[in-house]
Amino acid sequence: MGEETTTITRSKAITLINDSIENFFTHYDSYCCENRDAISEDEKKLHEELCDVIYILRNDDDYKNDLKIMSLEHLTQFLYMCKEMVENNDLLAKTFYPKGDIVIVEDCNTNPELIEKSLKILEQHGDAQIKSAIKDYHNGERKILFSKMPETQNGRTECKNESYVNYLSEELNHDSPENKVRIAVTLAHEFRRNANSNTLTGETRGIILEDTKIIESFANAYGEGIYKKFPEYGILHYIKKIFGETELKEFADYAFDSTGSYWKVNEAGDLIDDGKISRVADSKGSELYSGTKGLQGTLQEWLGMENAYAALMQPAGFEWDGKQWSKNPGKIDYSVIEKAHNDGHLTDDQYNLIQLAAGKSASDDKSEKINLFKQFFSDYKQANIIKTQVQVDIANRAWEWLQIQRKKIFGKNVKYSNDVVKAPETNQGTICLKQQPLEKKYGYPYTAPFFGSLCLATSIINLYILNEGLTEENVENFMNDAKGKFIASDGNVISFEKMSKKLSELSGTSQYFDYIYYNPETKTYSVNKKAMTKDDFIKSDYDYGIGAYIHLYDDPEDPDINIAHYELIKRNPFIEYNPGISDYKLYEIYPVKKYNRG
Repeated sequence: MGEETTTITRSKAITLINDSIENFFTHYDSYCCENRDAISEDEKKLHEELCDVIYILRNDDDYKNDLKIMSLEHLTQFLYMCKEMVENNDLLAKTFYPKGDIVIVEDCNTNPELIEKSLKILEQHGDAQIKSAIKDYHNGERKILFSKMPETQNGRTECKNESYVNYLSEELNHDSPENKVRIAVTLAHEFRRNANSNTLTGETRGIILEDTKIIESFANAYGEGIYKKFPEYGILHYIKKIFGETELKEFADYAFDSTGSYWKVNEAGDLIDDGKISRVADSKGSELYSGTKGLQGTLQEWLGMENAYAALMQPAGFEWDGKQWSKNPGKIDYSVIEKAHNDGHLTDDQYNLIQLAAGKSASDDKSEKINLFKQFFSDYKQANIIKTQVQVDIANRAWEWLQIQRKKIFGKNVKYSNDVVKAPETNQGTICLKQQPLEKKYGYPYTAPFFGSLCLATSIINLYILNEGLTEENVENFMNDAKGKFIASDGNVISFEKMSKKLSELSGTSQYFDYIYYNPETKTYSVNKKAMTKDDFIKSDYDYGIGAYIHLYDDPEDPDINIAHYELIKRNPFIEYNPGISDYKLYEIYPVKKYNRG
């Protein structure tokens, strides 16, 4: 580098950018205040736009995250734009910039001892390409560094001067047996990459197939529990295991060629109780599932059913005296399981899961394989392990691919809330909006079935469409101005009250809807909004409420339950406006009422 080149870190560059924008806003805000009566309409508009920019800079976590993961090339361009802005306006922030050219590098550090331990693990399982990358690292031709990354990312790869730099999240920079395996698996993936991407966009089709092989090698050494540590690889493994190698390649083609925005066990079949814990075992004695909630509880968790005692255990001869199992035959015979299925006490998904546990190959009937994979998929969702962006991408691509397989068999699509439809039971045939079209039209991330986006915002808008006659034009005007002000870039509503007031204004009414925080019995206000059961809501005087939904497999008594979806609900007649895909159930309702806007 020349004498006039200065190297700064990503953190320093982000600080310079934000300080420059703040400095320019202060300068321009002062100018507009001092010349309030003389400024033009264009200057007023610029001031309003700057206010929006400053709000995003100070409050929007997505903006902050974007700067953390933005490519160094684009970050440098952004920095130079800000530098030019403060220099052209002779602002104080110009003195903070170094002279000459600026080169930005990552905020990074390394831990050679930890990396070496992880590489030794990886070398035992890696193929020629991985071993070559490890050799490059030992020869100094490849760097492995820890760097700040968002929670949704574990690794990143860049090519600098024809040599690779593999970045690992600094959250992985600690020495533990499990973490060393996590680093090894992450590096196995990163060593195959040449794209500066934290999603699967830009990856090659071969990576998905090679990743399946490497994770299977790790599973042979560490057990199948590793598939829940790395669900993105677990999904690949189970597609191969349930559907076959050909279908895995088919999925790989779909995942990388799709124009969508998402990446998409005892031979007799007995269920065995070993007297210590409740488990499911195959004919070789291999444990497939174990739990801590006793015989009945664990069986219910594994199969995702509500009453395993009535459906399976009691017919098999188990008896409970209120304190203990007074009769325990030790197993549930396959004949009992088959009868339960034939009588409708076991779903196809649950029966097929036991079939696989029995060591019986999945039926050639592809619909059974699909049901089996759906059950596995539900297990993953229930475990709440789909977290990083790559995991979200591959889970959603896998879900989409599964729907395509269903369509081939049944000739119809799964029911998604992805159209605009007429709301039922409305005299005027009022048009109700659905979530996904809004997300696509206004650039919000649709990541169902794992995470929602505009479900609550859509419900609030529909409330005003149904009750206040909010027009399509007003909806469009609101949405064009909503991001960062009323709705965060991830689709979450920033403030129900503020959004509702704005929609009230656009509807031309002096009142707005909001949750209820006042308790008339105690005559006090609470920080928590009023929540009601469906029966209590129907008996109440409230006209509308926001329904909170959970997945079918979720336990409503779980104190840490997560709300998966929101929809508008009308009390009389009771209508749930488009409650989404079929694996949701109503958990509770938050009534709303009108307040004077003032």
